[in-house]
Amino acid sequence: MVSVSCLHDIDGEAELTLGPAEDVVSGLSAIFDGLIETPSKVVVISTVPGDHLLKANVPDTTTRIRIWRNHPVWADKVIVGWG
Repeated sequence: MVSVSCLHDIDGEAELTLGPAEDVVSGLSAIFDGLIETPSKVVVISTVPGDHLLKANVPDTTTRIRIWRNHPVWADKVIVGWG
């Protein structure tokens, strides 16, 4: 599990993107680049209470994840690339 903060919903909407890294790479600086265990071969972006927002099937049981955001704390754009 990787936890990343973004803009609180009371302050506005945050744009979330999840996909293969080569398809979602941005000009933003990566805040995370590492391997996570994905035994179900699924990556999920969820809220703190556990509501699933985005989901992607991945090919392996260990997956490289990269995360970019446009603000160090209150990002309104968060991009998650796998692979």
